[in-house]
Amino acid sequence: MKVRRNYIRQVATDLLTEHGLMSLPIDVSGLIKRLGITVKSEVGAESFSGISFHDPKSGKKVIGVNSLHSITRQRFTLAHELGHFRLHSFNDVHVSAYRKRDPLAHMGIDPEEIEANCFAAELLMPVSLVLHEVKELGGMDVFDSDASIKQLAKKFKVSSQAMSIRLSDLGLLAIE
Repeated sequence: MKVRRNYIRQVATDLLTEHGLMSLPIDVSGLIKRLGITVKSEVGAESFSGISFHDPKSGKKVIGVNSLHSITRQRFTLAHELGHFRLHSFNDVHVSAYRKRDPLAHMGIDPEEIEANCFAAELLMPVSLVLHEVKELGGMDVFDSDASIKQLAKKFKVSSQAMSIRLSDLGLLAIE
């Protein structure tokens, strides 16, 4: 299965536009609730990030997130699991594991995981808003990119790692 990056960008953009969510930070929790998906925040093992499933009793969609993780990690997990609901069909349970990874780990081999990560990035860091905020900063300062990344990450309420990967994917930052 080939990763459908253009399609994913369009799905995320349409969702944000439809719900009037083009200001920072993107209210991913509110969006999920508006879509009728139940969010459960539970304490889990460090390696457990999130879960998405259809409740067999009610038939409702449920996203679970590890409450021990940072808020930025939880936001990414929520967006990632929403991505599974919007992009993939599954009848049982989808569990996401989290491990501290290097910046190149997003180039994994599971196409559905890559797509869910891509969706999360598109949802939390939409291209138009990233480009606007980088322009507001006066561009990316190659000599002080860490400060710019931290500032952008704070505005978007994502981790510096997620912002670095997003900037790199958009050709705005070279990651070695």
